[in-house]
Amino acid sequence: MRSKSINTKQFFLHMTDEAALQKAWHGTNFLGSLSNVKPAEALKRVSVNRHNIWELAVHSSYWKYRIIQRIKRDKEFKFPFKGTNWFKSPANLSTKEWKEIRNLARIMHVKLQETISGLKENELMRGNENSKYTNWQLIVGIAYHDVYHTGQIQLLKKLIRNS
Repeated sequence: MRSKSINTKQFFLHMTDEAALQKAWHGTNFLGSLSNVKPAEALKRVSVNRHNIWELAVHSSYWKYRIIQRIKRDKEFKFPFKGTNWFKSPANLSTKEWKEIRNLARIMHVKLQETISGLKENELMRGNENSKYTNWQLIVGIAYHDVYHTGQIQLLKKLIRNS
């Protein structure tokens, strides 16, 4: 992004996009980390009581959903899985089902970008009755969240493929 200056909203859109979808100097982005994973790899655990790639993908999608819900203050917006935070992966996973999980991650990213785009500059600084954080803190946090889990997924892929 080569520009003399950008406004705050443009910065947050760029930051979240680089963490999840666009090419970044720091390496693979979140959606990129999922792109070459096979269904069996997505379900494999490298150790007992450790999350697998499927769980990380759904967990990250869930938290984008929660950030969108908090910013928009929209209780009608629903996540496709029952529960919160961590979801138990299925015993088996087809290629189609894994594609749907990756698509869920992409959809939540697009919806987050739409949510950020819809905010007025002064709304970025606004807090929310359901959160002690401002909207900008939630947005920065979800970008960091993507980068954090991308690193975990990249490490899991190496461990799985080298075992």
